[in-house]
Amino acid sequence: MIMQRKISLVLCAVALGAALTLMTGCNNPFGTPEPAPTANPTNSSDPDALVDPSFNPENVPDPSGTHVRTPKATKIIFERVTEDAQEYAVVTGQTDSLVDLWVYITPSYDMTELDRVNDLLLHNDHYYLVAGGDLICLELEQGSEVWKNKDFGGASAHACFDENDNIYVTGYYGPSLFIADKNGNTVKRIDSFDSEYYWPSDISYENGVVRIEFESAKNLGLEYPAIAYDVNTGTHKVSK
Repeated sequence: MIMQRKISLVLCAVALGAALTLMTGCNNPFGTPEPAPTANPTNSSDPDALVDPSFNPENVPDPSGTHVRTPKATKIIFERVTEDAQEYAVVTGQTDSLVDLWVYITPSYDMTELDRVNDLLLHNDHYYLVAGGDLICLELEQGSEVWKNKDFGGASAHACFDENDNIYVTGYYGPSLFIADKNGNTVKRIDSFDSEYYWPSDISYENGVVRIEFESAKNLGLEYPAIAYDVNTGTHKVSK
């Protein structure tokens, strides 16, 4: 009886050994596990991925890790503030995700019937405004002044640009046209084109011609309510 039990145990051991030998030669859950496939890394070059609304970004790491990248404002919030018969502007530069990057505050000016601080344009990585008659250009990383032109002198202003980044500006009480180059140097100042054309209300540029609409011409019922100024010849004519 004892001998039969030993023989049975030996046979079981032999059978188990054979089974294990067969199992080690194939893929099975008891063999050495194969490494799991690795997921592709997420592309972190998306600028929006670098912006955290809870983070006040001053220096944001570049995705390559080689240097530090400072973000630029892509949106401008312009607020005209009036108090105690004075006015000033608070300009905030924001990212696409509405994170505040910087704040620029103009001096205060005595209020008049015209707005003395004016929101102009965001153009080619710069922002332009008028404050107290000064035409001002800000860079978009820190909101610092790139240049300030004191020759403009207008208020309630409108502006446009040409393909060379020259800026064309009007003031409601004059000048009818003011031109500065991309470095802020004065190119031309025209106080008035004609006695019937004043109170400029809009300005645009196309193919070398600046078109300025005048509220006075519309009020007077003139057939041609605008002036077309040729930037190449320096001449002008009435325009529809």
